[in-house]
Amino acid sequence: MTLAEVLREEGRQEVRDIERYEAKKESLFDLAMDHLALKFGVIPADCQEKIATWDLKMLQIFNINIENFKTIEDVKKFLGI
Repeated sequence: MTLAEVLREEGRQEVRDIERYEAKKESLFDLAMDHLALKFGVIPADCQEKIATWDLKMLQIFNINIENFKTIEDVKKFLGI
């Protein structure tokens, strides 16, 4: 394999890794929105926008904590809004 082929393959792998990361992030965001909607009904846009900015780790932490929220105000407090 030539250097150019190795570099192309590394680039392809990096793109695949980014796509997987983004797909996981989207799935966790959708899961959070579904759980919040089931628990509280309509989710305020400011909450959705804040959560949408998070990385994968924060989305994981948030999803774990959803069961602890009693009101949408608890969610906003967690979000810092």
